[in-house]
Amino acid sequence: MRQFIYRCVYFKKIKRKVDIMNVEIIGWLAVAVNSFIFLPQIIKIIKTKRVRDLSFFMLLIQFLSCFLWITYGIFIKNWEVVSLDSIILISTIIILGFKLNIHYKEP
Repeated sequence: MRQFIYRCVYFKKIKRKVDIMNVEIIGWLAVAVNSFIFLPQIIKIIKTKRVRDLSFFMLLIQFLSCFLWITYGIFIKNWEVVSLDSIILISTIIILGFKLNIHYKEP
């Protein structure tokens, strides 16, 4: 009976590790997919040289949001959050740079 209990406990520990590993894989897949969220917008800005329709305040809010998420991720040591929001923050900075650049402004 004792061996049976030990085997059950051991199996639950292994199953828990596998479940946690699957969750980690899903988290990193989400990072991979979401890291390209602003790429189509950046490509469109480069091709058309138009940023008139982009809201400056939305970009500022996105910047602040990413900064806060990165800070939160560092404190809780969640590297999926840190890496994803770092990529989105860089994309937001690029778009803000285009928005503030005189050459990309509409007359």
